[in-house]
Amino acid sequence: MFEALTVAENLELALKGDKSVWASLRARLNGEQEDRISDILRLLRLDGERTRPAGLLSHGQKQFLEIGMLLVQEPHLLLLDEPAAGMTDAETEYTAELFRTLAGQHSLMVGGARYGVRRNYR
Repeated sequence: MFEALTVAENLELALKGDKSVWASLRARLNGEQEDRISDILRLLRLDGERTRPAGLLSHGQKQFLEIGMLLVQEPHLLLLDEPAAGMTDAETEYTAELFRTLAGQHSLMVGGARYGVRRNYR
């Protein structure tokens, strides 16, 4: 995650990961890619933060942005290490809900014995 870039720019970078950072920032998104980013922002409850620099997000929001940067690439497997570390109780609860939703679309492996989310999601 690049803290000086906006939330949307971070997702764009992750989406266009086969290019250099500067080439990715100059490249235009097609409508399908824009829709994908909008869908992920809504899913992660970051749609109101689209133009906000990532460095100004709360810790939990940054965690969600990092998850979004993975999701935008449409992976088959999500390997997440302590994704709820440092989150509020409400954010941790939403993280568990999010993982249950994602389990129907992705294989998830969540690690971390010290923090709130310690379930196996299928």
